[in-house]
Amino acid sequence: MKIVEAWKQFIQSRKAQDCSRRTIETYEERFKLFLEWSGDIVVSALNTVLVTGYMVHLGERENRNNGGKLSTESVIDHALTLGAFTNWLASEDVRLHRSRVKVPKPKKPRRQVKALSREQAVAVMEAFNPAKRPERGYETLFMSDEMWRFFATRNRAILVLFTDSGLRLSELLNVDCSHINWSAKSIRVIGKGDAERDVPFAPLTARLIEPWLVLRKEKFGLSRAEGPLFLDSTGKPLTRAGLRAIFRSLRKIVGFPVKCHALRHTFATQWCAAGGDVATLSKILGHSSLMVTSRYVSLMPSDLQAAHVRFSPVARLLGAK
Repeated sequence: MKIVEAWKQFIQSRKAQDCSRRTIETYEERFKLFLEWSGDIVVSALNTVLVTGYMVHLGERENRNNGGKLSTESVIDHALTLGAFTNWLASEDVRLHRSRVKVPKPKKPRRQVKALSREQAVAVMEAFNPAKRPERGYETLFMSDEMWRFFATRNRAILVLFTDSGLRLSELLNVDCSHINWSAKSIRVIGKGDAERDVPFAPLTARLIEPWLVLRKEKFGLSRAEGPLFLDSTGKPLTRAGLRAIFRSLRKIVGFPVKCHALRHTFATQWCAAGGDVATLSKILGHSSLMVTSRYVSLMPSDLQAAHVRFSPVARLLGAK
């Protein structure tokens, strides 16, 4: 049997185990890259030497999104997918391969995604102003006034909601207006593993999103209770590629690097800096444990100092004397 046929069976087994649609799509994307490199070889040709060669290839491969190399985390994710496939091939129920294939993984670096400073977060949320074009970001200079109004109004709503909710990229793209309770100021989100949770947002955030809702109805005839929240200029749901394009423009406008996930970390950091409790934060972010949530919080030195002044044991125990 060749690996393409075996892969189809593997995917069917994962679907039977109720893997989420996004997980299946990710598996397919990663296998496509492996297939481009290996070709449709026979299953028996899969061995440690072959997959080690593929891991080396991934480490040297150009990232099509930014022109650099794939991150160590991305290479590890590819290794995990390939490992799941080869383990399935050698499992007792399947036995399409004589033994388990060891898939080498690079050591994952222990680094924390940096949250934006207060000043950077404000600059991000104010980058797209429908009434004022930025001095940087040359592509905006060639837009008509109507097109700039559309992109600026939508993009500001996206960035404000990102910063105030801590949503993941995929979660934000999947927000449907039917899942939003505007009176309660919350969104029903389908997260990892298709787990549902309610994510709150502030009344100010609702007011800042309002211009987009008005423009959305004006341009596409959609009420605030129907259809995907964020759309492209043709009225289709905004895609990952479209969101990446927004962040490319954003980086040119603000003059510093910004990633989608940095806004999730910024939300978590600002939440804790303002005195929010980690248990509630963990529920909002949709984390499986508080340990995962702790990795999202990177307080600035000034925040740490302010927190110490507020909670210092010595100040509390001896200061009252």
